[in-house]
Amino acid sequence: RVYKITMLFKIKSPERTKRYETMLKAKALLEEGKDVRKCDWSNKEIEALNKHLLLTSKPVIYLINMSEKDYCKKKNKWLLKIKQYLDENDPGAVMIPFSGALEQALLD
Repeated sequence: RVYKITMLFKIKSPERTKRYETMLKAKALLEEGKDVRKCDWSNKEIEALNKHLLLTSKPVIYLINMSEKDYCKKKNKWLLKIKQYLDENDPGAVMIPFSGALEQALLD
């Protein structure tokens, strides 16, 4: 896909050059193993990236499956540790605790 983009940008224009540079920046981030969404982008760069629907640019929601008992008590020995980990490694991420066992029991 990068080859195809490179060929499209052989025709010089300031707008195409900027989009090409944005894609190279995104490619470098991906090669480093980083998520595209964690980088600071300008509005023009976001516009260029949105055309490619990159998975690592999408927001992430973390679902935390808990036992029925822990979910009803709203406590779990791992919940705080998971939240601290997410705050350090993915600031601003959404964490949603739920109980699959409780949902199944409610369905039955």
